[in-house]
Amino acid sequence: MISCWSVKGGSGTSVVAALLAVASARLERTVLIDADGDQPAIFGVPSPVTGFRDWWQSGVDDEALQRLGLDISPSLSLIPAGSGLPNDKRDFAGIRGVRTIVDAGTVRDDFGGQLIDNSTKSFLVLRPCYLAARRATSSSLRIDGMIVIEEQGRSLRPKDLADVVGAPVVATLPWDPSLARLIDAGRLANRVPRVAKVLEELATAVSCVS
Repeated sequence: MISCWSVKGGSGTSVVAALLAVASARLERTVLIDADGDQPAIFGVPSPVTGFRDWWQSGVDDEALQRLGLDISPSLSLIPAGSGLPNDKRDFAGIRGVRTIVDAGTVRDDFGGQLIDNSTKSFLVLRPCYLAARRATSSSLRIDGMIVIEEQGRSLRPKDLADVVGAPVVATLPWDPSLARLIDAGRLANRVPRVAKVLEELATAVSCVS
């Protein structure tokens, strides 16, 4: 299970998780779990009332979770967030036998922390922003690597972020307006933009070591 998360809103976590899931689905069957709430809008599909958070509260098995999935492509399924308020502790290391990617969003509570603790890989999504880097340094959550969204005009470089946070940069994703156009048109599931090729490489690398 791979968790993508951030320490500050607006970092691009949901888009990165969606792109990573699409890239991963080109290699193997993949389930994208939306623990934050934005994935249906990104893929242009309906957002059911019941989803992952409700499943977490219910305590039922993984088969029930898989039945909540929406088919995005033949090899990619999306499990929406739902509307539950999961406060209970639970062991969850992803869906057995299937690559699981979690959009944990901005982690503010124990629920997000549990997802990260149980993940095989924990990727912090970060813009080269001083405030975001400052929050990341004070986080007690495990960071296996950072996915950095590059922005023009920023003085901080990916290397600076790696030095400050103390975690390696595993991918650098330039921001491109074509990505926003793909999302607006609901075509993200069918086409990975050129700027996201680095996430295909990351998905391949994680497959080799998992």
